[in-house]
Amino acid sequence: MLPPRIIGRTFPIVLSAIASLSTYAPAATIIGFEDRLGMSPPFVEGTPVPQHFIVTDDYLSLGVVFESSGGGILISAPTNPVSGLNVASPTAPGPVIGGMDPVTATFFVGSTDILGVTDSVSVTLTSSTSESFLSALDVNGSVIATDSGAASSTLTVISVNQIHSIELSGGPFAFDEFTFEGLRPIPEPSSAVLFGLACSCLALRRRHSSPEVEQGGAGQPATRSEPERSL
Repeated sequence: MLPPRIIGRTFPIVLSAIASLSTYAPAATIIGFEDRLGMSPPFVEGTPVPQHFIVTDDYLSLGVVFESSGGGILISAPTNPVSGLNVASPTAPGPVIGGMDPVTATFFVGSTDILGVTDSVSVTLTSSTSESFLSALDVNGSVIATDSGAASSTLTVISVNQIHSIELSGGPFAFDEFTFEGLRPIPEPSSAVLFGLACSCLALRRRHSSPEVEQGGAGQPATRSEPERSL
């Protein structure tokens, strides 16, 4: 058992470290793809896509990287946008305009060296989208939440502090207003150790600060119970 003076010195340090772990989790981030030029119609499956209309890690500074079979997602300016001018859709190898190729979005914090998680993700589908499916995956690639819908639906998946990536599939589909909330780094093992240490220190501190229970009957002085001694 740690001496009380060590607990007293360690406890504030551990609490400070734990507090630093909760500094992430900003407000919702909404990506509308309006900061770039979108490809113009017509949109025929298999049509080559110029590279400047492809987005992969362009939004890494916001915490997300997009991928599709053609390497990234297509940013286009259709006649039926959700809001603004542009929407996003899948690509096929080439890259060419995709049909039902999936789109994935993976979360990071600052760089691809720091894996991130979010609490929720949502996308709004265009009016011409067929039945589509939004799946949330944890850091191990396991599906932890799903949603589905078609034309003009907003699909949402929620799993607090668990969503490392999402996959949008089905379709054909196009989407806009890619929104995520609560981005933070995936806790390192050391964070779990600090949390455990904080709990242990708190328990020990309470134990040492609690007065010892004394026994005594009514009208009698309280006496400490002593262990019996063998003669």
